[in-house]
Amino acid sequence: MTIRPLHDLIHAARTLAKARSFTAVCVTSLGLGMGVAIVIMTFVGSLLSTPYGVDDDGLIEVVIRPEGALLAESGNAIIDTFSYPDYLDVRDASEGMVTTGWSRAEALFRPAGETVPLGMAAMHVSSNYFSTIGLVLPLGPGFTIVDDASVARPEAVIGHRMWQLRFGSDPAIVGRAITIDRTDYVVVGVAPERFRGHVNGLDDAYYQLWMPLSRHPRLSETGNVRASRDVSWVRIVGRLAEGTTRAQADARVQSVMAGLAARYPSSNHARVGGVEPYFSNGARKRTQMAGARLTMFMLAGIVMAVVALNLSGMLLVRSAMRERELAVRLALGASRWRLMQYHLSEALVLALAGGTLASAVVFGGPAIAAWWFNFSGPELDVFRPSLGLAFQCLALCFVTSLVLGLLPAIRFSRPMILSAL
Repeated sequence: MTIRPLHDLIHAARTLAKARSFTAVCVTSLGLGMGVAIVIMTFVGSLLSTPYGVDDDGLIEVVIRPEGALLAESGNAIIDTFSYPDYLDVRDASEGMVTTGWSRAEALFRPAGETVPLGMAAMHVSSNYFSTIGLVLPLGPGFTIVDDASVARPEAVIGHRMWQLRFGSDPAIVGRAITIDRTDYVVVGVAPERFRGHVNGLDDAYYQLWMPLSRHPRLSETGNVRASRDVSWVRIVGRLAEGTTRAQADARVQSVMAGLAARYPSSNHARVGGVEPYFSNGARKRTQMAGARLTMFMLAGIVMAVVALNLSGMLLVRSAMRERELAVRLALGASRWRLMQYHLSEALVLALAGGTLASAVVFGGPAIAAWWFNFSGPELDVFRPSLGLAFQCLALCFVTSLVLGLLPAIRFSRPMILSAL
């Protein structure tokens, strides 16, 4: 039973190889359509997947669920930023979970011997940031427990790409001083090669610097920003302790924020605390990204449907030209199901060839272009194939072959024997 489908596929491939012009047009058209679909699947997958190195089991985000007028101001969405004092209160009162604060920033790194600094995407994080997200640094111990702004030589963790390009992959980089924002930092670690941060949104760059949260530029500005509860800019991610449920953590954060609302009503009124499951784009964008993903997949489906239906018409014409052959097969005892299976085998061969062409262009094209132009960068990570993506592409081939070959299979599985002969 397993030999017959394989025999049909081999025979279909030989038959299509003889009709070179027809096969070339079909495979090229399918390759273009499936290429668009694969690009969309790749983009959506890279955008919504958990970033490399992040252990999302038990990872949560601490958020604010606004009420009243604040709900309207926030666009009927949760709020994911806290003031620095509120963050400290939440951190100190969080039982059953470990929390870490973080914020995006742009840092100016000045290479040794150069006068012009380079702008780099950076994160200011708490000292327990890497342990909280579950990342182990391949080089260096990471931040010490204390990351107070009063420390004479603050610490920094650099990205793997920065380590390669700016420091020549120096294995003795740990302990070396570097200049960031006109301040000397000591390198205490190097991040893994593919790690770009625990967030994966469209507005997130490829982070290459991690520095203490207490050294954030906002805390160095004039004014009492450090003690102000009116300016929200710190985000909080946490990890549930063993035996703690998300509902328990949610209730604990609610209690903490209720206490802050009672003590500081002017800044914390209508701000109900809670926790949400970790999402790589941020819990605030979960609903938006779900809608965007559906829209993108619908777009890919429309493109594939148009291509498949057009080629289905071509297969109908091809089957009509071969109606005599099909009638002979039926007269010799072939069942209707065998004829349908043969038609679907041709469609599957075309779909697999189109999928192979599309995959080669989508995944191989950027790598070849990067080699030709001597370019290397984190942008190429988007086109890195994976096992999950391979299964998606294979499923796309099967669905396409079904749409492509079903109509001709039904139409010409019962040819008029007498008229055809």
